[in-house]
Amino acid sequence: MSYDYLQKIWSRPSLIILTDTEPKPGVGSRANKWDLGDKYLYLSDDSRSDLAISFERIEHRQRMINGTMRSYHVADKRTYSTSWKGLPSRKDFVSEVEMKNLNNFGGGQDILDWYNSHNGSFWALFIYDPNTTTKNTNIKYQVEKVNVFFESFSYNVTKRRLDTDLWDINLSLVEV
Repeated sequence: MSYDYLQKIWSRPSLIILTDTEPKPGVGSRANKWDLGDKYLYLSDDSRSDLAISFERIEHRQRMINGTMRSYHVADKRTYSTSWKGLPSRKDFVSEVEMKNLNNFGGGQDILDWYNSHNGSFWALFIYDPNTTTKNTNIKYQVEKVNVFFESFSYNVTKRRLDTDLWDINLSLVEV
């Protein structure tokens, strides 16, 4: 199956999903759904800051004896950084079962649990709003799947409440 429709053109991110297994697009009647495997986490857009994408160029540069510079380019790797202000530590619904059926978006504790249980690589699926400059008007959204590691993770408990605490979270993922 071709993944040509995994576009690399985007305006802004609308959803970030973390998953243990490589996400695969659905086929047939499930063409608009992704197979995310058994363990996945939708990162909340509630009070999330912009997704900052930075690049690291992996290369070897060396000045030659005649004074010219040579560069051996290996790859460009991306780092994805975002943060949340005042994210609830727990899901604010009556029961865990109801929450899973509604949207499965994680609170602060869910993101912390994912961080603690993933020392190796995992997959991130970035789903973006369509870019209006693309010529194909049938594209409803663009998707980018990336194998990543945690580069950094930190949180502060900013407000203690009776039902759930509010956390400020900083998260950075680096491409494998």
